[in-house]
Amino acid sequence: MDTKGEMHEVVEERNQNGLFAPHKPYHMKYVKNDTIEIEVEIHVEQEARDRFRKKLAINFLAPSEMFDSELSVGGKKIHVNKQFISMHSSIFKAHFYGGPNEELKLEDMDAQAFIEFLKMLYRAENSVTAANAEDVLFMADRFKTQCLVDHVEKFLFATGDVEVSDRIRIAEKYNLLTLMRGALLVLEKNPTAGKEVIDSAAFKSYSAKTKKAVKDANMTAEIRRYMDSDEEDMDDYMDDYMDEMGLYF
Repeated sequence: MDTKGEMHEVVEERNQNGLFAPHKPYHMKYVKNDTIEIEVEIHVEQEARDRFRKKLAINFLAPSEMFDSELSVGGKKIHVNKQFISMHSSIFKAHFYGGPNEELKLEDMDAQAFIEFLKMLYRAENSVTAANAEDVLFMADRFKTQCLVDHVEKFLFATGDVEVSDRIRIAEKYNLLTLMRGALLVLEKNPTAGKEVIDSAAFKSYSAKTKKAVKDANMTAEIRRYMDSDEEDMDDYMDDYMDEMGLYF
């Protein structure tokens, strides 16, 4: 709200007359009980974390003064700082500080995938996306890197780019309770989404416990839809629904 011009007129009038005229309309708009209320509108153009955290460009294939150790991954030498990665990973902590400092061999792992994992850990160029979330989570789980597990879980919880059926599958596989609750909540509010999950290929891989949770969430959605509908006979309505979904078992 731009009040510069009007407030300037108030000051001028006071200076000219030696009095402040409280009866003036423009005065009453801004002064009440000897106080002035100012409304400020703030627009956030960029998140603070992006401004203050400069992303790094790190080459893990080349020796550097920031590295003090090597790992053999997929036939390639990967350079790391052992103290840094040990702070985030109990696996690397045990390797570097729990016994003889022998080279950890990870020949069964793709070197580029491991580098992508390190970039995430170092908060370098990469960001979690729908395309790489599961790969990052696999690495984070394998190396017990909880900070990355939490980071990916938050992304999957918030994104709409990953199917609900896949979110449930991933949540079950890695025991991500917050992600599971979020996915089931979606099903409780949307009966169509529940049916899509039950009909999905991923549903067949769920445990019996997770299948029951999905069906329960879907039934909750159907009951809510019934309560908002004009259906008069709930028993018949739910019988038809359960027959359709094959829920009598």
